[in-house]
Order: sequence, then C-alpha cells, then structure tokens
Amino acid sequence: MIHENRGIIYQQLGDLNKALEYLQKAAELFEQEDKNSESKRLKEVIDKIQRDSEIKSI
Repeated sequence: MIHENRGIIYQQLGDLNKALEYLQKAAELFEQEDKNSESKRLKEVIDKIQRDSEIKSI
C-alpha cells in the first residue's frame, strides 16, 4: 500500500517516472499476495499514465 500511495503522490507532483516505478512495485507486491484485482487495477492506472504521458509528448 505504501508503494501505491507514493506512486500517487509522485504522479500528483508530476514525476511520472517515479510514479510508475512505485506503482509497478505495488502491482508486483499485490500479485505476490494473490490480490489480483488490486494488481489489475494498478496496471490499468499505469497504462493510463503511460498513455497520457505519450499524448503530452506529441
């Protein structure tokens, strides 16, 4: 949970690389704990951040 919270904070601060790093770690930890719905939710958030950052760089 702490990794997810840090990821969200970094996203709000605009540091998307750090945000993705923490969110990916959180998704991995959720998978290890068999919390697949949480992991899936975070992967969707990660995908959205990546898509949004690609759009901004165009």
